[in-house]
Amino acid sequence: MHGCRMELTRVAPDEAVGGDVVSYLSEGVVAVIGAGAGAVAARLAPQRRVIVIAPDARPAEGVTAHGVRASAVSGWLGVFRIAVEGGGELRADVVIDLSAPPLVARSVPPPGYYAPRDAAEITAAVAAAGALVGAFRKPKYFTYAPEICAHERQGQTGCTRCLDVCGAQAIRSEGTVIHVEPWLCQGCAACALACPTGALSVTAPNRAFLLDATHAALAQGGAARESGVLTVSAAGEGGAALTVPVLSAYGEELWLAALAAGAQAVALTAEADAPPETRALLAERLAMAEAMTAALGLGADAVHMAADGAPPADACPADARPADARPADARQAAPIIAPPAQRKRDFLNAALARLEPKGGFAPAPLPQGGPVGAIEIDPSACTLCSVCARSCPTASIRYAEDDSGGGAARIEFVEANCVQCGLCARMCPEQAITLVPRLASVAVRSGWRSLNAAPMAACEACGTAFMPLPLRDAMLRKAAAGGAGAPMLEQMRKCPECRHLGTGRRI
Repeated sequence: MHGCRMELTRVAPDEAVGGDVVSYLSEGVVAVIGAGAGAVAARLAPQRRVIVIAPDARPAEGVTAHGVRASAVSGWLGVFRIAVEGGGELRADVVIDLSAPPLVARSVPPPGYYAPRDAAEITAAVAAAGALVGAFRKPKYFTYAPEICAHERQGQTGCTRCLDVCGAQAIRSEGTVIHVEPWLCQGCAACALACPTGALSVTAPNRAFLLDATHAALAQGGAARESGVLTVSAAGEGGAALTVPVLSAYGEELWLAALAAGAQAVALTAEADAPPETRALLAERLAMAEAMTAALGLGADAVHMAADGAPPADACPADARPADARPADARQAAPIIAPPAQRKRDFLNAALARLEPKGGFAPAPLPQGGPVGAIEIDPSACTLCSVCARSCPTASIRYAEDDSGGGAARIEFVEANCVQCGLCARMCPEQAITLVPRLASVAVRSGWRSLNAAPMAACEACGTAFMPLPLRDAMLRKAAAGGAGAPMLEQMRKCPECRHLGTGRRI
């Protein structure tokens, strides 16, 4: 269904369901909307309760007519709400929408919603709608860890990658976190592929399971072992060394893990009817993987889309790669151990560390929007206010002060944690931060380094260092520009304790 893996299972109405299952209950009320709705409703009336919503609607046996135009449809199987022009709302369990254009403009429509465009599609929609009565369930498909979500901080929006790629429009912003509507989610897994931290992940199969399956596919006899090419395909898309429910569940952290485990190349085959948002995302991620594998000396096409998994013409064969790049025999590389937390960034960092040539490599630029990179700070603009450190959702930035003497303030950064969400750049009051999408060596990525440093300002009353000097000077300039007088400016040159005491000296 629309490149997703949702399959409804009929269950008893009173069957208990756990937290990993989503349930639907339909009484079989079908709403048919738009021109020609009467004829379609007549085909359903003998078996289901039907309502027709159209300006030319006419009552008929088994059909309730509403001679109005529908303006919007929301909800899902069992709880559809249909807004009509002039006000008011009608309810239905299933919707057949003949409007042009359809009232639900999504590449992955809600369960129980059909927008047929021709006679064959109308026949299929009537058959499907007629069967949707009773209780149904499906898996939840996703897990969400808000503590590592980079969506929002202090009223500023950061990462929106999951919202941008959800063809079902099942994800919405709720302040500092996002919310996934489980009744709309149909398991496309585009959100998990897009999420840079792993805050949104696929419930089953999870990354640890897929990593084990990758190792098994490379270790066992067959095409993957003989050619060194690991073929990965979505279910129903033909034979492959590794089959996954949807291709988006097998993201770039696993592509690179497969190469680190010994694959010469990874050949991917997506669902034939994958949503357009998912296909665009896969193309974006493949462009990023191309830049990364080229920088690592593995060939720009080490990960590619290929239905038959044939090695690409420009891939770097395992036995032709530099001796210090990775094991010469691609079939004897050691497996990667799954990180305990099963977080996406941990998998990615482990694979990159395994793939790195000895001696490292020069930082390589990546496409904009990638989840890996650095930041740059303009020292002439930065005041070391530490807003960036306090707003960073992945603990990539920290503010530190020296304890010795007058001391100095520093903004420090660790690249391995950065997901390029952009919150630091948006939050910076001086617009001093620039994102730098790139791949750097482990030595560069894994260590904290100073991006800016400055002396501490000393209290003019007691001499105590109390804030970064650029920050104090910036505050004085802004206060003076705002009309602050000499007494106020004098107080701003003192530490908080001296200001509070008002004596100009400590007691």
